[in-house]
Amino acid sequence: MASSQADITSTSTASVSQIEPNSSSFSTTYEGYAVQLGVFEDVKAAEQIQEKLNEQAVSVFLWNSNGQTYLIHRLAASELAGKKLAAQLPNIETYVKPFRVELPETNVANTTLAVQQALDAEQTLAEVRAVVSESMQGSDKTAWHDQLLEANSRSEIENLTTKKLLELSAE
Repeated sequence: MASSQADITSTSTASVSQIEPNSSSFSTTYEGYAVQLGVFEDVKAAEQIQEKLNEQAVSVFLWNSNGQTYLIHRLAASELAGKKLAAQLPNIETYVKPFRVELPETNVANTTLAVQQALDAEQTLAEVRAVVSESMQGSDKTAWHDQLLEANSRSEIENLTTKKLLELSAE
C-alpha cells in the first residue's frame, strides 16, 4: 500500500478486517489503541527522544503519517489495556489514542496481525508462539518469523510486533 492512515477518532476494541479499496486488491486493517509518547514535525527531534528513551530501556518506535512523526511505545486492544501499558511508564508523559492502519495483504502482515490479536487476548508466550507456527504453514518462512519464535519474553514479542505493524503500515 502506498500510504498509511491513522484514524484517531474511534474504536473500542482491536480488530482485524478485510476491506476492499477502489482497486481489486485487498488490504488488512488493524484497529486498536496506541500508547503514544509524542508527535513531532521534526524527525530528528523525535529520533533524539527515541534514543534517550531506548537508553532507559523504554521501547519506542517512530511511525510517520500525514507529515508527522509519532513516538509509539506499544499497541493495545482497548483503551483500558493501553492505559495499563502507559501506567508502566510512570515518569513519562503518555497518551492513549485510537489507532487504525491499513496493511498490505502479505504473509508477514497476516502473521503480524495474528500475533497482535494473540497478545491483545493476553495469551501465554507458548500460545503466541503457536500462532506464529500456525501462520507459517504452507507459506514462506521469513527471518521475522524466526525472531518471533526465538523471542524469550512476551515483552520482546510485543516489541517485535509493534515495530513490524508500524513498518508494514508505511509500505
